[in-house]
Amino acid sequence: MQVSSASLLAIILAKCTFAFHSIPIVNSARNNPLSKLGSMVTNEMHYMTDIPMGPPDSILGIASAFRACQDPNKVNICVGAYRDSDGSPWVLPSVRSAEKRMIEQNVNKEYAPIEGDSVYVELAIKFAYGDDIDISKVAAVQSLSGTGACRVGGEFYGRFLPKGTKIYIPDPTWGNHIAIFKNSGLDVQRYRYYDYKTNVSSDMKSLKSLTNM
Repeated sequence: MQVSSASLLAIILAKCTFAFHSIPIVNSARNNPLSKLGSMVTNEMHYMTDIPMGPPDSILGIASAFRACQDPNKVNICVGAYRDSDGSPWVLPSVRSAEKRMIEQNVNKEYAPIEGDSVYVELAIKFAYGDDIDISKVAAVQSLSGTGACRVGGEFYGRFLPKGTKIYIPDPTWGNHIAIFKNSGLDVQRYRYYDYKTNVSSDMKSLKSLTNM
């Protein structure tokens, strides 16, 4: 059996999608550098068996329980999203209007700069801090989702702040946020913003307690 360079490339691309398989590869040219790479691909990737299964996400677990529930009156209280009476995601009219305007204006899909769309970033800053904010005194970048923001922020602080710098994140929070900041070399501390006994938010009390740390 002989495998061409194009076929080998396809196998490599398949690896990049985490579809790992043991595929026999033979190359007739002894001095062909692809033959060595091919032998690497043929080896069973035993290291995969040593990777532990990640813990289930307690928040997303609610969504799994919702899907498995047979009660016709069930309500999905997991991820915050607008839904219609059938439980399907409901897209806001403002979002539909924005989509329509983008199509009518023939907005292209060009790559944004590394810091993101500058107009979007400036509007986001003003939305968060008010229209009177001095933009020149605020540094901001666009990220992919809230988790992406945590990853970028954690990497930045991990590189440029002293090792072991404390970072305070709420309890409860998304489980992956804890891992993101720990893997960035930060000392993750928790503060409680929700009282499980009374089902009441305790934001200000908990945040004020941090000033004594």
